[in-house]
Amino acid sequence: AAMGCGDIEAGSLSFSASNCHAYFDGYPVHEVYKAYGMLEDEMKLYNVHSNKQVLLQFRNGLSMLLGRKPIDWDEIEHYGDTDRSITESDEVLDEKDIRYPFIYGCSLRILICMLFSKFELAELLCKKMQQRVNLNQDPAYELQTNIYMYIGLASAGMYRQTKRNKHLQVLRK
Repeated sequence: AAMGCGDIEAGSLSFSASNCHAYFDGYPVHEVYKAYGMLEDEMKLYNVHSNKQVLLQFRNGLSMLLGRKPIDWDEIEHYGDTDRSITESDEVLDEKDIRYPFIYGCSLRILICMLFSKFELAELLCKKMQQRVNLNQDPAYELQTNIYMYIGLASAGMYRQTKRNKHLQVLRK
């Protein structure tokens, strides 16, 4: 609807979110990747840059899942340590512009860690997300639920692997 009304920016953001949900609804990864490519082409056509960094995070994560880009566990471990590791560009962006690419990039990397049973690494990324994103200032439902869901999944995985009570305690909270 937004694209039909000429609001290319809102349309691109909605389309991006729709593709993210499609992945979690079980659509084939290669189809979701292709849809992001189409969105990227439209954004270039209409000269819309507002969603570029978020889109880049999704494309990178999907590229790893498809095997088009090797999974660099060292990059994942250090993701978010510098702004450059988030944006992958030389653009100077303020914290507001880096915030959502960081959240989406971190979320996708956490999911990749979960898929490959790298639960300690997933936990580290959860802590980075909690440190960087002030949950009291941004009580958005999807952000709150994602962080706590990821922490729970990482703790469950680590508990299964180690049987250590500290992970069970996190699950009981």
